[in-house]
Amino acid sequence: MLNLSAQSLSLSIDVKKDTSIHPLNIGDRIPDKLWNTVLPVMHDPQQKEHIQLKDFQSKKLMIIDFWATWCAPCIASIKKLQIIEKKYADRFALIPVTYEKLDLLQRQMAKLSFHPFSVYSDPQLLQYFPHRSIPHQVWIMDNKVVHIGAAVDANEKNIALALDGHLPQMEVKAEFMDFSLTKPLDEFAKRVNIPIYKKSILTGYIKGIGGNNGIMQANGQKLLYYNNAWVLSMLAYATDMPLNRIWIDTVKRSNTSFINQQGCYQLIAPEATPDDQMKAWFLVDLKTSFNCDVVKQWRDMKVMRILKQENSAAQKLEKLKYHTDLRSLLALLNAHFKWKANMPIYTTDLALGTVLYANEPIPTLAKDKARLAEFLTLNGLTLSHTIESLEMLVIDPKNESAR
Repeated sequence: MLNLSAQSLSLSIDVKKDTSIHPLNIGDRIPDKLWNTVLPVMHDPQQKEHIQLKDFQSKKLMIIDFWATWCAPCIASIKKLQIIEKKYADRFALIPVTYEKLDLLQRQMAKLSFHPFSVYSDPQLLQYFPHRSIPHQVWIMDNKVVHIGAAVDANEKNIALALDGHLPQMEVKAEFMDFSLTKPLDEFAKRVNIPIYKKSILTGYIKGIGGNNGIMQANGQKLLYYNNAWVLSMLAYATDMPLNRIWIDTVKRSNTSFINQQGCYQLIAPEATPDDQMKAWFLVDLKTSFNCDVVKQWRDMKVMRILKQENSAAQKLEKLKYHTDLRSLLALLNAHFKWKANMPIYTTDLALGTVLYANEPIPTLAKDKARLAEFLTLNGLTLSHTIESLEMLVIDPKNESAR
């Protein structure tokens, strides 16, 4: 079967490397060793079994065209170039080259009804002109490499210009010989200034980088990041829900290892990406990584509701040293560093702008139930244990982690 696009040479070609061969780039002269290298060929017009590049050294332009029988663009390009070669036979030579062995070539070409002149079983030209994908074409003029490209620019117009001494502007083919599927793609995108549309990574706890989270813009990109955060704290930030409004099924909770995990997450996207979209992508990554569903649902929950105390005498408290408002107090009471089961949820239906006064710093009061009760009583308020319908972030774990 033919591949219809330029393809990577994924096969492991068994080549005993010649350490004296150094790869050639645009502008390099062709060394005598390469001119004199003996190369096996098939379907030579003069019935030769071997050729040397020096046999074509008198030509104004030589194109070494790396190809394979499974590469449809390669075959299409060779057929086109064969016609051009006949027209400019006195000045232009096409040298197709394949790593494939003769027996395979003969079987495949019989199926394709395609029998080009070609170098085969090549181990040496590949070392002079290393590449990962084909078509891969090397243009040689005046004993040096003048262009390395794909098939797109190998047309009659450009060849005619080159033969007339006017080498056209053509796109140089990028080849990352150190590419590996295990390396991050952005490493290679940055080398050729290609935009990174989206990239994310989730890791475990990394010592030495501290802990923070947020969304920022830098270098034309937007970043969402969590450094050494509890996984459930990441969820709380991404969904704008406090930790005490996260609900995990009690039955499944003991089988969910990620609840008590800390880790790091980074998402890189275009600068114009809305914050909500960044958070949505994060949620998809988290659900996939930890094999769980995350949805917002209304549930009847036990809450601590702050109410107006009946028959409370009005007091003048403005002279007290510390004060806050009800909105800030609720935020403080509902704030937690780490999730745990059955955390209290504080609510109220009173005006959130209500000013409250105290004799000591408010944060210290919030940590002690008895002192909190005294503080509320001082301000004519009380706590009531009740059931209230609240929007909760419900996590539904699936069996084991997908990671």
